[in-house]
Amino acid sequence: MKKVVLVLLTIAFIGFEAPLVFAHSGGTDSCGGHNDRKRGGYHVHNYSKYCACYSDAPECNKSSEPAIKDTEPSTPTSGVEPIDEWTCPESHPIKGNINVQKGTMIYHLPSGAFYTRTKPEKCYANEQDAVNDGFRESKR
Repeated sequence: MKKVVLVLLTIAFIGFEAPLVFAHSGGTDSCGGHNDRKRGGYHVHNYSKYCACYSDAPECNKSSEPAIKDTEPSTPTSGVEPIDEWTCPESHPIKGNINVQKGTMIYHLPSGAFYTRTKPEKCYANEQDAVNDGFRESKR
């Protein structure tokens, strides 16, 4: 009985602490947004579509990295498959990581800060092969 009361109190407490979020219908136009009648202005839901329509907008120039297309990322050609989820073969120690959400393709060297925390999609024998497949070097 005490466990049930404790669970109910916990749920009630979390319910009071959770922020309120209000959604709207979110109907978007061909540029990934819509006019905001309540607050005025234009409200964006899909920045990929928005930046395709308004490439000069400040929101669309956040980085100088080349973006990956909205569809599937290009398939790297010269790399090899990893041995498992985290490990590249000894002959191809460079980890190529693709982040579709951020639109980046980054390779990590064994001496890099994020090497051990990177799950590779492809593994490379040398940096030039990774660059040829569209990857850039990790900044750390």
